[in-house]
This record gives sequence, C-alpha cells and structure tokens, in this order.
Amino acid sequence: DFKAAISEFYKVHNPAKISEVDNLVEQFNTKRELLVGALERKYGLPLFEDSVEVEFGEGSLGIKIDEVPVKKGVPPAEGGPIQTVVVVTTFLPMQNGEKGPAEKSRRVAVGNIISHVNGESVLGMAGTEIQQKVVSSPRPMKITFMKPAFDASSQKYDLLQMSMRELYAKFGLDETTQNFIGHAMALQTDDSYLDKPAEPTVIACQLYGRSMGRYGQDSPYLYPNYGLSNLPEGFSRLSAIYGGAVMLRTNVDEIIMDP
Repeated sequence: DFKAAISEFYKVHNPAKISEVDNLVEQFNTKRELLVGALERKYGLPLFEDSVEVEFGEGSLGIKIDEVPVKKGVPPAEGGPIQTVVVVTTFLPMQNGEKGPAEKSRRVAVGNIISHVNGESVLGMAGTEIQQKVVSSPRPMKITFMKPAFDASSQKYDLLQMSMRELYAKFGLDETTQNFIGHAMALQTDDSYLDKPAEPTVIACQLYGRSMGRYGQDSPYLYPNYGLSNLPEGFSRLSAIYGGAVMLRTNVDEIIMDP
C-alpha cells in the first residue's frame, strides 16, 4: 500500500525519515500525488517503479550503457546514497546488421535505468560493476529496466506559474476533453482548479496513467467485483480479525470513535 511504498523508499534513500512516514501519509492523504512528486524530485528516482524484465540469451544485449549522475532537486549530500545509475544510451545492431535483442523486444527504451540483474538490485552500483555482473551471469539472464523519474526541469512549461486553463489552451483542447482530464482523470471536484497552478493536476493525471492495469484490470481504480455489498463484507471480515462482532439487520444506536 501507499504507506509501505513510502517506507520502502525511505529505507533505501533516507532511513532516518522512516519514523516520519505516518505523519506524511496523514498530511498528504488527499493529495498523495504531491508527496510522490516531491520525493521523486528530491531523490531523483521513481517512488513507484515502472519497469519491465527482459530475458536475454547468449550473445550481445544490443545496447550501450553509461553511468550517469542522478539528477536531484537538492544538493547531492541531501539526496540519499544513490548518486549514480546506469542507463541505456543507445541501441547497437548485431554483426549482421539486424536489431539487437533489447531493441527487438520493443520493451526497452533509451534512457531506461538498469535496476536489477537476475532479481538483484544494482541501483547505485558503478557501471563497471554492472557490466562485469552482466558478463559473468549465466544465460538466460534477466535484466530489469526501469523508467526514470519525471524530470520537471526538462518540461517545456513552468507548471507552477501556468494555470491549468492556460495549459489547456496551449494544446488547443476542447471543453469536453478538458472536463474528462480535470474531473475523470485528476478527480477535481469543481472548475476552480482551472485558475490554479497546473502542476497538481498534471501530477494527478500521471498517477492515473501509472495506475492503469496495475492490478490486472483496465481501470485505474479498484472497485468491487460483485456490487457494493463487497464493501461492508470486506469491513466485516477485517472487523472479525480484530475481534469485532457483526450484527445483521440491526439498527445503529451510536457510533463511538477513539479520541
């Protein structure tokens, strides 16, 4: 879940912050996308990995890789222990001129970060170490390629200064498309967001996109399979785990909450 993801992220990048996770999750409960964006800008790596695992047989992988510094929004000393990553910089053809295995797979892109080799994390390792691991690993070998975190400095527009209305106008989007993006994707509850900075809405749309198919369904949302009765059923099961009793066909006398 979200809290566990934040804890795991801090475990890698800043263990001293793990004690603050509860407060952060509560503070950003309704605007989680803002917390995700802030953490990714600070530490330079994605909180929720968008990655693919590709299996390679004998021979060349068909890629050129280089060690590059992680672009962080803070001084390196404040941005966690992972200062460099190894990325795919170009595809290399085979000796016969055909595309290499990585390019043929159509799942690897230039700019992807090599995050795992045979299930072992290699984030933060030097480029020479990763190359040696790739060369010495028995085949078939599995390499995980991860998309980098969104780089706000590379965007064309200043989303903190530009309103969402202005951003829509830049792309010439009609009213129907604006309504879908703002209310169906970003879950804005009214049109006041149009005259506010565009960044929160854009980040919410990115979260929508990352959530598509995450749990095997086409929708970015979790919903009950057998109607709304699944919701009280799930609550009653969770209640039973903690020793609660469920009484059917009984009116509610009062609701007692912990102070």
